[in-house]
Amino acid sequence: MDSLYTVLHSTQQDTAKVELYLRIIEETYTIDPDRVIPLSEKLITIVEGILQKVNKDKEHYLLAVKANCFNNIGAILNQKGDIKNALSYFHKSLKIKETLGEKKAVSSTLNNIGYLYGTIGDRENALLYYNRSLKIKQEIGDKKGISRILNNLGSLYDEIGDTVMSLRSYTQSLKISEELVDSVGMSLALNNIGFTYDKKGALNEALFYYSKSYEIRTRLNDQQGIAESMNNLGNIYFKNGNVSKAQQMGERALQISKKLQYPEYIKRSSNLLKDVYLKQGDFQKAYKMLDLYMVMRDSIMKEENRDAALKRSFEYEYELKTTADSIKNYEAKQKEQITYQNEIARQRAYTYGGVIGFILMLVIAIISYKAYQQKQKANEAIMLQKKIIEEKQKEVLDSINYAKRIQQSILPTAKYIEQSFNRLKNK
Repeated sequence: MDSLYTVLHSTQQDTAKVELYLRIIEETYTIDPDRVIPLSEKLITIVEGILQKVNKDKEHYLLAVKANCFNNIGAILNQKGDIKNALSYFHKSLKIKETLGEKKAVSSTLNNIGYLYGTIGDRENALLYYNRSLKIKQEIGDKKGISRILNNLGSLYDEIGDTVMSLRSYTQSLKISEELVDSVGMSLALNNIGFTYDKKGALNEALFYYSKSYEIRTRLNDQQGIAESMNNLGNIYFKNGNVSKAQQMGERALQISKKLQYPEYIKRSSNLLKDVYLKQGDFQKAYKMLDLYMVMRDSIMKEENRDAALKRSFEYEYELKTTADSIKNYEAKQKEQITYQNEIARQRAYTYGGVIGFILMLVIAIISYKAYQQKQKANEAIMLQKKIIEEKQKEVLDSINYAKRIQQSILPTAKYIEQSFNRLKNK
């Protein structure tokens, strides 16, 4: 690797740099995936600079390199859980490959897109892209590619719950990989067969196939594969009661997964270690692992990523049915659609505003009417009280006048008293 960089720094010719970058990216992919994206972006820049000054034959080759870079970036982004951008790069790669008529490359990218849809649970689209890819690989006799797709189809059948079809697909994939002496394909198929037995509860069979896969991946120094195998083996050891061995595998897997920054593998490792620490009674570490597991789980499958994936798929299916010239029409329709949606949103806003305004006016009217009623009732009460008071005052005056009349009828007048007194005096 160092020697490649040494040659790269001393090379002035752009076409030679392209070859060197391709070799560096290939060797970097399994041991240091984080460097793949910046290396691929740098290579894309170099290629775009050369494309303007080469003939058609060289242009074909350089466009294929550019498509391959897009594909590599998409693969790394997918591993990091960035589904939206991963899909975008896969589709960029696919467009170039279809333009070039590179069937093998097209089928590989179709396979990648199918795999990505599978990771987000969209089995319908996953099956669609897998079968499109498989058909092309069978046409061109790409046995290695067929082996990879059979592995992916096996995973899809496994998710559906069809264990028979799942094991059949994995076994066919393993057989082809062994014929080709394809170590990567063999390790993948062995791991997946182990996973199927693991789900069935056949732990001894699962341990056998997981271990075979782990041996190959260790020999290849496949860090991603090693992390996956360690997680799988750790879970088998834990189920068999070998907690210390499970802890060893889990901690090592977590260390590698963090270095690779792969949320899915970090999630698996932390979940395993959570169970291990609980079994050991170390609740503080168990809680820490549980928290890490939940963070990774939430980051892997966000609803916005799923929506973006589906939306991108629909756009691509539309583009497949159009010619290159219709892309402009598509963009125009997209603009019209956006304008239409904005108009609908504006009309909705007006409608909602009118409804809200009407409701507010209705509320105010009801409040005002109730206030008016309360005021009327208050006025009526006041008038009633006033009338009652007036009646009482009248009653009091009538009582006074009546008492006065009584007094006048009982008490003798002064003239009457004087006459009476004179009569008594004369006697």
